[in-house]
Amino acid sequence: MRDLKLANRLSRLERARVTRPDNGARDRLGAKLSQMEAVVVASGDASDRPGASPIERMVRRYLRREADMSEALRDTVARRWP
Repeated sequence: MRDLKLANRLSRLERARVTRPDNGARDRLGAKLSQMEAVVVASGDASDRPGASPIERMVRRYLRREADMSEALRDTVARRWP
């Protein structure tokens, strides 16, 4: 019985994940990251600087090719910094 409840719950969560709109959040995040990347590239310095925001550090990390964008984003969201 418990397995059936778990299976039903997982099924509902999966349907909600697929059908729920993100209200443009993905596009806004992509635009913000693109703006940050342009600023970092224009500065000509991809090294971490003291006091940089976590997002700026994340952008600099993938510009240095230490991680791809998705890995750097996951680490930032999980508050992990290698």
